[in-house]
Amino acid sequence: MNRRRRKGTYGLFRLTVIALLALGNVAISIVIIMLLANLLPYVEIIFSIVALAVILRMTVRLRAPDRTLAWAIVMMLVPVLGVVLYFSWGKVNFSKNEKGYLERSNHIMRDFLREENGDEIKTAEPELARQVAVLNRAGFPLYNGGEIDYFPSGELLFDRMLIDLCAAESYIFLNYYIIDDGELWQNIRSILIDKAAKGVDVRIIYDDFGCLKTIDPDFAKELREKNIKIKVFNPLHRYLRQLYALYRSHHKICVVDGKIAYTGGANIADEYINKLRRLGHWKDTGIRLTGGSARSITAIFLQMWDLLNANVETDFGHYMPQCNSSGDGYYLPFADGPANFPMNPAHDLYVTMCDTAKESIWYTTPYLTPDCVLRESLTIAARGGVDVRIVTPGKPDYIYVYAATRGHYQQLLDAGVKIYEYTPGFMHAKMAICDGKSAVVGTINMDSRSFFHQYENAVWFTGNSAVDDVKKDFEAIFAQSREIDAKEWAKRKFSQRIVEAALCLMTPLF
Repeated sequence: MNRRRRKGTYGLFRLTVIALLALGNVAISIVIIMLLANLLPYVEIIFSIVALAVILRMTVRLRAPDRTLAWAIVMMLVPVLGVVLYFSWGKVNFSKNEKGYLERSNHIMRDFLREENGDEIKTAEPELARQVAVLNRAGFPLYNGGEIDYFPSGELLFDRMLIDLCAAESYIFLNYYIIDDGELWQNIRSILIDKAAKGVDVRIIYDDFGCLKTIDPDFAKELREKNIKIKVFNPLHRYLRQLYALYRSHHKICVVDGKIAYTGGANIADEYINKLRRLGHWKDTGIRLTGGSARSITAIFLQMWDLLNANVETDFGHYMPQCNSSGDGYYLPFADGPANFPMNPAHDLYVTMCDTAKESIWYTTPYLTPDCVLRESLTIAARGGVDVRIVTPGKPDYIYVYAATRGHYQQLLDAGVKIYEYTPGFMHAKMAICDGKSAVVGTINMDSRSFFHQYENAVWFTGNSAVDDVKKDFEAIFAQSREIDAKEWAKRKFSQRIVEAALCLMTPLF
């Protein structure tokens, strides 16, 4: 407990210092502008013109009407403050070097990754072919064959992962949003140290914001001393002039020898295996892939690793051995991130699955703040007779996000969407299943942060027993959840509706 309190205190101290410095930069900018306003009466008019230009630019270029509307309201109410906040918070400029790197890296990966024959899907299942096409267009290949295991809990996921980590011979790659120095991490850490001592190439990427309150100050230093390579994504102190807090690496990736790959919703922390009961039962899911599709997940890790090293890896073959791809089904691992703009394959896939569903489309998500495009797809599908269901947490982790999530219920319920709240605890799983034929398991939340601000990864799959396993798990989830009654929900307090509406309007900014 003392160690946990010490980590939390250290994280809070860091966050406080960084927030004060960042807000200080904004405050200084505002003070300078206000001083100029006293001298130049046209300053506010100039900023109003700038605000209008920004809004028009966002309207033309940004595929996010909700976000554009939120910024428009802020700039309309307080033009000077709104413009300062937008250029400090809402606008991220990826450097030419970063964009150039990503273009070269994508080109190398596309040349290297082997695309399997997907003609059977294209001829027999046109709806599935549309889902595949969305991801193919973003550069991610479809694989035929290999094996997949679906894990309906974090406990089962990490039990199997520990076995595979112990068997690693060449390398271990880990990329997680959160690593919490608890029982689960200590078990993994001991294996990694042992493997690194035996010459296995061990690499870890973790997100600085995600690990703010979960690791000690010397976490990275101690692992580097054990011959483990560490990279920290987007350190909070790096960009004080522009607040990059929203742009995170939300990946959950484990790769062993290029032959086995894991992903899903679970981070490396004790609540994900229910050793730490913070919000009741923590529901999470994950998958284990073998065969050729593990190559794509390996490439996704290497791309992020090389981005953090400002280096383009050209010898992917060293990390991607040819794998036995015998087995059933098709697999399509993919990733998404803000540098892809204006292409958002994760968002486009969720919309396409909804649009192509004939019988049913089911989702689980801890946060439900969809943009207007996805909301319309959900409501149109439900009005057209498709069984649209969404499961959200019964116990919230963040009250304001929970209120925003519930603020979207009414429109969806009125259209016929069925909404469930997972009563045993916190629903953290991020998955979807369409017509019982195709499924997605990964890191994608149904919110603007996942779709537009964060680096995410997931796997789309069809034609194998794992799809049936996902469907059975959904049915078990529904049985444990409380369905929201549309008529009863409409009777909630007026004050609650006002708060929810305000948060729904502002969530695209955060």
